[in-house]
Amino acid sequence: METVALRRGLDHLLDNGLHVEVLATDRSTSVKKIMRKEYEEVDHQFDIWHTAKNIQSKLISKSKKRGCAALKPWMRSVRNHLWYSAAKAKGNVETLKSTWNSVLHHIIDEHTWTEGGTERSCHHTPLTDEDREKKMWLCKDSEAYQELARIVLNTTLQKDLENMGRFKHTGALEVFHSSLLKYAPKRQCFSYQSMKQRTNLAIMHHNENLTQKPKLDSEGKPVIVQEWSKRSKEWVTRKRYQQNTVNFRTKLMQLLLERRNDPTVIFRDTSSTLLYFFTSTSIT
Repeated sequence: METVALRRGLDHLLDNGLHVEVLATDRSTSVKKIMRKEYEEVDHQFDIWHTAKNIQSKLISKSKKRGCAALKPWMRSVRNHLWYSAAKAKGNVETLKSTWNSVLHHIIDEHTWTEGGTERSCHHTPLTDEDREKKMWLCKDSEAYQELARIVLNTTLQKDLENMGRFKHTGALEVFHSSLLKYAPKRQCFSYQSMKQRTNLAIMHHNENLTQKPKLDSEGKPVIVQEWSKRSKEWVTRKRYQQNTVNFRTKLMQLLLERRNDPTVIFRDTSSTLLYFFTSTSIT
């Protein structure tokens, strides 16, 4: 189903004259093959966050092995390091790989090293003695370090990094899916036409709030709050944003009423999408 939906979606966009420059997906092997053979003109990028979560899952699994418990304090840092590496790369794959691989030096308290005859160093500021004492550094000859190295230097991952240089992720799509649930709850069944129109409403809602501004405190600074993440099971900091607007609804109702009052428009055809939308879709 995934490959069928991919082909249908891309073909629909391309057949309607839209230029698709980049497509971001997970690292599905079937999708890789389709994009490589059938859509060469589209730059296929892999979702950074999906990859980072996959790496964290592997670290969780490895940390349960005998002699690898030392990986536990580093799992979140390693996951976030991939995100940082991709953001820092700015399209340069070699920079991405070099930054990502540098975690193997940092994690053993080695912050300057030679790589290919070139002096390299971590991007963070110099650590104080107090900072270094707080860290639970790994030993290079430990089983935990060897397992981490196998994950970081995995041949497939290193190859896939070539499709992550543009720092693409599906965060905005996840936000849209959240908006869609307001108009088409999963627990309720809808006809095809109703589902289509409710999806259109969610699209308009999402597009109107794409440039949502952060909420400011009395000093004009962004409001930062701590929240417990059910997904990651840890405390995270988030920015508070201004409340979503739904101005599109007023405009949409105006257009519907104008069309309904237009004597040249006849609403006798029960197959009319507009008639179905007007009579069966509640806008609240």
